[in-house]
Amino acid sequence: MHLNERISIEDARDNVHHLLHKDNPTKFPMGAEYASAVELAITMCSLSKPISTSEFECIACGHTAPSRSEISYFVKLQHAALGIQKSDTIAKILGRLMSMPSNRTCTECKGAIQKNTYVEVAPELLVLHLPCADVKINQKMKFCGQTMHLRGVVYYGSHHYTSRIIDTGGQVWFHDGMITGKDMCSQGSVTKLKPKDFTKCNSRKITLLVYTQP
Repeated sequence: MHLNERISIEDARDNVHHLLHKDNPTKFPMGAEYASAVELAITMCSLSKPISTSEFECIACGHTAPSRSEISYFVKLQHAALGIQKSDTIAKILGRLMSMPSNRTCTECKGAIQKNTYVEVAPELLVLHLPCADVKINQKMKFCGQTMHLRGVVYYGSHHYTSRIIDTGGQVWFHDGMITGKDMCSQGSVTKLKPKDFTKCNSRKITLLVYTQP
């Protein structure tokens, strides 16, 4: 409705907020009570039909068993099995998620198992949850044969969220509802920022990354 300019983006936001509150008043309270941006992302990115399939595979004998998929429009990257290091990039972490070690053992031979995930068509949207990680943020990366571009970063600290938005022209915009209101503050060209520069913003740490296809 907002794209057709029938209502303002603020009214569209408020309408969605009321619908979410009606569906789950505990997760999405009204007024000044805290609501999690992660829970919002999970809800808004939920799909009726999965975009991926997963299975457990024994490294020794090749026995497989179906598993719950880790990939939708929302992807949680905070897994101990991923062994995240400071030298990692988002692309490397996401790649390891596609073939991730499991603490299970094979029911056939008791061998080690890994969890493999398969995506046939790259999604147009990926929202990645990687709280407080000090890693290198890819401004663009390959995923399932498609180039995904960083379009947004959400930060959290002191019970407050802020964000950066990267537009299609490569300009970075900062938003803090308590300071900038409905406006955004220009931070210049994305080319002036290094991958590490995206991990923090004014002492707040990263919690969500938003990638889209061009």
